Amino acid sequence: MNWEEAIQMFVDYEATVLSDSKKTASEKARDMERSIRYLLSQMPNLTSKSIEDITPQVWMDSRKAYMKSDRYHRTQSDLSKWKPYKLLRACLVYARDDYKCHYCNTKDSDIDVRFTVDHVIPRSQEVQRIWITQSVVVTLITELN
Repeated sequence: MNWEEAIQMFVDYEATVLSDSKKTASEKARDMERSIRYLLSQMPNLTSKSIEDITPQVWMDSRKAYMKSDRYHRTQSDLSKWKPYKLLRACLVYARDDYKCHYCNTKDSDIDVRFTVDHVIPRSQEVQRIWITQSVVVTLITELN
């Protein structure tokens, strides 16, 4: 899967589960898309690869390169709390897991379902903060988190 497909799937998914009195779900999803595209534009080594080819090392190298160039998010903690980063990570993890819950195999098309990114190994117990590896971060339905 390439980034265009992953982003479009993420926007379509988010547009089905978001609602707010101030913005429509589609408007909110488009705002998310802009945030993801901006952050990806700052991480060119990610955009040159398909989702399946992004290894933990590629992800960490991209994070480090971005933190060196960005004056506001110089630490991993700052970057990890930043909303565009969380959106990019969710887009990547959901696409990697094919929009399916890691534990119960519920897909986004099965029921009215809301996904979240779950740390299989709690952040407090991680030796290294490698957010994208299969063993650390997975797609999970909100009800199971």
